[in-house]
Amino acid sequence: MSAPPDPRLPLADAEAIEPEVAARRLVELVSGHEEWRTSCLNLVAAENVMSPAARALLDSDLASRYGDYVGRDLQARKYFGTSIMVSIEQLVHALLSRLFDAPFIETRSLSGHVAGSASVLAFTAPGDVVLELDSPGGGHRIAEKLNATHHARIDVQPLPFDPDAYTVDVERTLELARARRPRMIILGSSLFLFPHPLAELAAGLADQPETVIAYDASHVLGLMAGHRFQDPLREGAGLVWASTHKSFPGPPGGLVMSRSEEIVARVAPAVYPGLVTNHNPGRMPALGLAAAEMIAFGAAYADAIVANARRLGAEIDARDVPVVGRERGYTASHTLLLQVAPFGSARVVGERLEAAGIVTTATRLPSALGDAGIRLGLAEMTRRGAGPDDMPAIAELIADVISGRRAPDAIRGLTREMATRYRRIGYTFDGLRPS
Repeated sequence: MSAPPDPRLPLADAEAIEPEVAARRLVELVSGHEEWRTSCLNLVAAENVMSPAARALLDSDLASRYGDYVGRDLQARKYFGTSIMVSIEQLVHALLSRLFDAPFIETRSLSGHVAGSASVLAFTAPGDVVLELDSPGGGHRIAEKLNATHHARIDVQPLPFDPDAYTVDVERTLELARARRPRMIILGSSLFLFPHPLAELAAGLADQPETVIAYDASHVLGLMAGHRFQDPLREGAGLVWASTHKSFPGPPGGLVMSRSEEIVARVAPAVYPGLVTNHNPGRMPALGLAAAEMIAFGAAYADAIVANARRLGAEIDARDVPVVGRERGYTASHTLLLQVAPFGSARVVGERLEAAGIVTTATRLPSALGDAGIRLGLAEMTRRGAGPDDMPAIAELIADVISGRRAPDAIRGLTREMATRYRRIGYTFDGLRPS
């Protein structure tokens, strides 16, 4: 397959197609997706790949079951027939608590966005001020999105951001927080290059106990699992929420954790029954297995991710495609940001890369950095076995496509061949499969 399936091509009139034909077509489409994506270099920072063992655990009877429980008592199940499910989730909670040194865990959110939304709803009332990063700083804008859908009526203000250091501006944030007395400050980014100045902000707001500092770790949870990047709960965040499928190599889902039982107890009813009823217990064994993998291999995995990202950033920058953060070593995470305004819009550049078999994300940078950006992530490529010595060749292809030195079609064969080298998933337990 030389190009991704075009979703604009009509398959058939949904009312006319025979059910069995439709079923077979769905199987074919999934097979086509698998073939296409495994023939590409995946540099999407919001994605990862599960180990074969974790992926196999998703295919169990649990996928069809309900596991509702009340409050935070894992044994207080609404449905019968869940005793083994309870044991599974108790083990998952224990593994996550050990991994993140977080005694209080809430795992029922179906995504990082749901986890964040529940946290905001739990701690705010109409009219409260919330500070969060806006789009150019990489904020997920959870509070703003809740306002847009009328689920909350809060006063959302953008966190001051320093585009040169590519992180939150401490002095201006403290000045704004003292003036506006926010109920919540949300740190964290989808363009997370460097740790946020969390300890400095927490110290500066020590006399403002009504302000809850929250940390959205969705993009860097895998690095936190390796005890790299930063430890937000120890640095002053009251609570952390995250996705479990970005740099952390688990199944899609969300997580809330804190060192305060009171905080998690407050968020729990906002998750269930506020936003979630069935929390999809079928994903729990895979989540627990990913946590066990990160306990065993997380430090080595995180180190390899950051080493790959820094090397790739330097190699791309040396080929005349500017990379954000040069003065700081390009990144301290899995993410790189390319400044592509001289070469076209982010969308157009991203489409050229996709046609070449290099899957990335178009994004918006601060205006001081030219607005148009391409985001790269090294989590999946690292888990598939890529190392620093592979980065010059990958950088050459990326830079040639972005600059127009070579057409995407001229490169597609090279990326397809290169992708065959990265099929074995590392940082996992060999030979582990469910019976």
